[in-house]
Amino acid sequence: MAARDIRDPWWVGVPLEGPEAPRRAALCLRPEGLAIVPEVEAALRDAARRLAAAGWQVEEAEAPPLREPARIQLMLWLVESRRSMNAAVHREADPGASFYSAQMEAICPAPGVGAARVEGMRGPLVHRLEVDGAGRIAAFASVAPTEWMLHPAGPFAAALAALPVDEFTAAAAHVVAAFDPCAPVEPRTAEAADA
Repeated sequence: MAARDIRDPWWVGVPLEGPEAPRRAALCLRPEGLAIVPEVEAALRDAARRLAAAGWQVEEAEAPPLREPARIQLMLWLVESRRSMNAAVHREADPGASFYSAQMEAICPAPGVGAARVEGMRGPLVHRLEVDGAGRIAAFASVAPTEWMLHPAGPFAAALAALPVDEFTAAAAHVVAAFDPCAPVEPRTAEAADA
């Protein structure tokens, strides 16, 4: 399959072997804190020992996040499966497929409800909407990064609360500049009524 073929206009001559690369492997025993049975841990450690004996550098490491990408992937599959697969699953009444389909349905928003979250430079932007039976938007909500940041329980308030009282005004100006809230913010102090 790697040979040149006149019928393939996109063929590119690429060597089958590249330069020598370091042989490194990560040993991830408990991704995101998941418990594993002793037999699986023993098999993974045995594989790591065998790789090390073969000249590989094996390091125990944390796995990248798995739960959130898996949840998103299931939702994407469910969007497609609702069009045709769910009806077939119900017709066939296969216990395994029915269980799998029910698990996917449980994590996905109801039909007519949508949500999106994207990470921006200053924090998450979240949209949620509901569509009625006629296809019209029945409800819409949006939370912008500034709203997350300036929320009374948010990071901006927490940073201000951590400032020393005797340096508050000067230090607060630095906090405002660091957070760049995209909203007019002027730190002021006032004497508390019960002080």
